[in-house]
Parts: sequence; structure tokens; C-alpha cells
Amino acid sequence: MRLTQFSQGFALSDAIGQHVANRVQSALGTASDQIDSVSIRMTDINAGRGGVDKRCRIVVRLRNARTVVVEAIHADLYAAIDDAAAAAKEAVWRHLKRRKTLRREYANRSRHLFA
Repeated sequence: MRLTQFSQGFALSDAIGQHVANRVQSALGTASDQIDSVSIRMTDINAGRGGVDKRCRIVVRLRNARTVVVEAIHADLYAAIDDAAAAAKEAVWRHLKRRKTLRREYANRSRHLFA
């Protein structure tokens, strides 16, 4: 699983980069064999004017050519990263579970057709 981090509107510090890597690895680590790459983009929407303006968008590219995109906006960048990582974990697992269920249903259907 390759991680790529981008920032827009502020400098990406080592502390933020390490926090992102830790959160994403812990959230998606158990599904890492199904994930090709993860792109994390952090943006300061209002660029210094304050407010709820820190956005973290996570794009997960799965090995089956599917893409999962989640986004979180918060006043605190660290909270936005945490929320986005949790949402990415939930979305990836929901997609993988759905794929597994569909494969099982298709296998059962074809078994009945040829029996």
C-alpha cells in the first residue's frame, strides 16, 4: 500500500505527515492486501480566515480497479484527518464485504443453474 500526501494552503509538517501515516495505516492496515494506493489531500479552505475550514480527502485505489473517496471537514486538521481515516476504513470494508457477498451469490446462482 503506497501512501501519498499533499497539502494545499499550508506547509505539510513532519508531525502532520506522521499523524496521517499512522492514522491511515491503522485504519486500513488489515485491508492493505486489497489496496493498491492511498492518496491523502489536506486543504485549508479559507486560507487563514478561520472557521471550519480544514478538509482531508482520502482516495483509496483498490486492486480491483475500484476507487473509494471520503472527505471530512473540521476546524482542527488533526480531527479532520481522524474523521476521514475512520470514514475510509468503513467505506473500504463496506465495499469489500459487498464484493464478497456478490461473489458468493453468483457462485450459488450458477450452481443452481447447472445442477
